[in-house]
Amino acid sequence: MEKKNILLTGATGGIGSAVAKLFMFLGYTIYAPIRDLDKAKEIFGDDERIIFALVSIEKADATYEYILGLKHQGIVFNYVILAAGKFMWDDQFEGSTIEEQQKNAIEKLLVINYVTAETVINALLEAYPDLSKTILVVISSQAANFGIGHEFRVNEEGYVVSKTKLSVFARSIRALSRFGNVEIQEPGRVGTESAKESFNAKTIGTDLDWEKEEKKPEEYAHELLHEVLGL
Repeated sequence: MEKKNILLTGATGGIGSAVAKLFMFLGYTIYAPIRDLDKAKEIFGDDERIIFALVSIEKADATYEYILGLKHQGIVFNYVILAAGKFMWDDQFEGSTIEEQQKNAIEKLLVINYVTAETVINALLEAYPDLSKTILVVISSQAANFGIGHEFRVNEEGYVVSKTKLSVFARSIRALSRFGNVEIQEPGRVGTESAKESFNAKTIGTDLDWEKEEKKPEEYAHELLHEVLGL
């Protein structure tokens, strides 16, 4: 029986964990670079279908060493799913003015939302001569299409910049034609715990009905599986 393997970043996040559990149910083995083993164990327990490694994927050398180690084990990926990311408002960052807060937001969110994806993709391209049977899925955000200075997004420039750069980079990787395919996802709000903490009456002036109006992580994972990947 052919082994079915996935490289997944962001496995301990709301979207990433939902995606991982769904693919695990379908018989895939998940290789997940993480930063917090305790959190991973809390979510997945000791399930042998997901294999964790403590890797700081924003660091190119550490990421390449991890990816090269997987290649030397003979592991070939059916899918690489980049789900690592974080939403934060600009005014959650340090700074005495909104300009300083936005500068810090851009610098830090670029690392979380863009650099982590860039290092993983570059490591794969360097370590694996043939990725023609691997589908790359980059989970960005609809914020990539808002543009800087959008009146509704005045407090989100760090997030918008980081997700815009991620989507643009993913399109450049698609143009290289090294992967079997490159799927770029730009979903709207998904009801993760992080999203619920960020979007509420205090921050946006109204409480959202997360049960009825917003998409659940499990629903998004199923959409990704069926509508995008055709499984």
